[in-house]
Amino acid sequence: MRRWLTACLATMLVMMPAWANIGRVKNAMGGARIERGTQRINAAPGIVLEQGDVLITPAKARLGITFIDNARIAIGPNSRVVIRSFVFDDTTHKGIFIAEVTKGQVAIVGGQISKAGKTAMRVKTPRSTFAVRGARIVVTVK
Repeated sequence: MRRWLTACLATMLVMMPAWANIGRVKNAMGGARIERGTQRINAAPGIVLEQGDVLITPAKARLGITFIDNARIAIGPNSRVVIRSFVFDDTTHKGIFIAEVTKGQVAIVGGQISKAGKTAMRVKTPRSTFAVRGARIVVTVK
């Protein structure tokens, strides 16, 4: 039993950094930012994203993100997107990706997670939730 617990703990410690890096900022302009807990981070190319990050673009700002499953999100001005859940197994290419668009316009291109199943990649808005299955979509929330 003790060996099993030690092995589980060691596995979790090795995997933790992979959980933190879910994607990166590819481009940012106009004062786009990331809110992570109480931190406010100015978005810039190369910044690593984490599950739970809130992506915010004020007027005239834009933000482009590429996730580790090759999903891409382009966020237009006056937008707010929350990355609620992102888990990806790069061996099986399965996982779950849930984003919530509370305001603004977002273009999404599904990655490997979106091809894993009907509800693997979901986008929530104040009035609906829909699945992304390898498609390209645009979401506008006023």
